[in-house]
Amino acid sequence: LELAVIEALKGRSTSDLAANVLHTLRYLGANFPTMRIIDPANSNNIISADYSVSEKAAIAQQANSSAGQTQWGSILW
Repeated sequence: LELAVIEALKGRSTSDLAANVLHTLRYLGANFPTMRIIDPANSNNIISADYSVSEKAAIAQQANSSAGQTQWGSILW
């Protein structure tokens, strides 16, 4: 998940934390189920294969749900 977040934030400004959190949630919601995440220390290790299809879908669904909230208490829990 950390590597997916790093990918989501690649090239983004570090000056707006709130915008980056929401961008990351939207990115995960749209891309996580189909992302191929490779271990940077071992290119033979496909980390994304550790998650089942249903686990990837659940993460994406929660990210989309959180991104759609209007209060931080509902976004981050």
